[in-house]
Amino acid sequence: MRKMGRSVITAAICSLGLIGPLAAQSSDGQAAPKTRAEVRIEQKEFVRTHVWDEAAGNWVLKPGFRPPEGVKSREEIRAARDSFMKGNRWNEEMSRWEPISGPPRDISRLTRAEVRRETAAFLKTHRWDYEKDAYVEVKPR
Repeated sequence: MRKMGRSVITAAICSLGLIGPLAAQSSDGQAAPKTRAEVRIEQKEFVRTHVWDEAAGNWVLKPGFRPPEGVKSREEIRAARDSFMKGNRWNEEMSRWEPISGPPRDISRLTRAEVRRETAAFLKTHRWDYEKDAYVEVKPR
């Protein structure tokens, strides 16, 4: 009886050992995961073109390098944010953005505290969508 129990367990383990690799091979046409060598090459290329900015707390493109094709620069993303802020004003009481009637406002005339407050409100209500290549409004829950 004991030998039969062991043989059943052994057979189950062996069958799982054979089925596992077969199940791992998907036939649905998905791309294979990157190999270690591919990841190392990407990492070396990234470190060659970027430097860690301690003050900002993120990776920054080194001078003389351009961002990859199709990726907007920080300046372009900031310009999109600033164009929104020129035409809208944050209403603290209503906790929402309101369009400005008349000509767009000059953001450079705002105080630093006003710019920080409106930028914080903007980042709470909007996020950068990489597929649309633009800021999109975050829907409240």
